This record gives sequence, structure tokens and C-alpha cells, in this order.
Amino acid sequence: MRNWRPDRDLRGRLGGHEPRGRRPGQLAAPVFLAVITDRVIAVIRQHVLPLDTESAWAPLGRAALAGLRLAAVVALYLLRIVLAPAPRPAVAVPRSAR
Repeated sequence: MRNWRPDRDLRGRLGGHEPRGRRPGQLAAPVFLAVITDRVIAVIRQHVLPLDTESAWAPLGRAALAGLRLAAVVALYLLRIVLAPAPRPAVAVPRSAR
């Protein structure tokens, strides 16, 4: 084992093939399956649920809108505090100047 190298030993154990990652064409099948599955679920949902059913995304949208409103109010109050002139302490006028 004088000339032993891990890559040479690994290739020998794998039958002469080197391990590789995914090829570009292998990604298309799972993406295609995900798109088809999503469309099938949407069609079934449309036919099974009543027409006036609220979207599953509506609560998330309302929460995001409330969060944006809160962030806007906080930002405006912080801007008001930063830009407002600082109150100056009353300066004592000497009695002789009156």
C-alpha cells in the first residue's frame, strides 16, 4: 500500500465510476411533477370547496398588511422624534437685565 491514494481506492470500490452530483436534466422532472401536482390540487379544491371559500393565503396577507401598517407607524414616530427640535431649557434672565 505504498502508493495508496483515497481517490484511487474509492474509484476501485465503486467499479471505476466517480461519484457525481445531479446533471442539469435531472432537475426538470421534479419541478415538472411539482407544477402538475399543484395544478391538480387547485382544480380539485376549486370543485370540492364552495365558491365563497376564503383563500388559504388571506390570513397571511392580512397579517403582512398589519405588520406593514405597524412598521409605517413606528417609522413615522421615529422620524418625528429625530426631526423634532429638542426642547430647550428655559434660560434664566438676570434681574439686572429686566
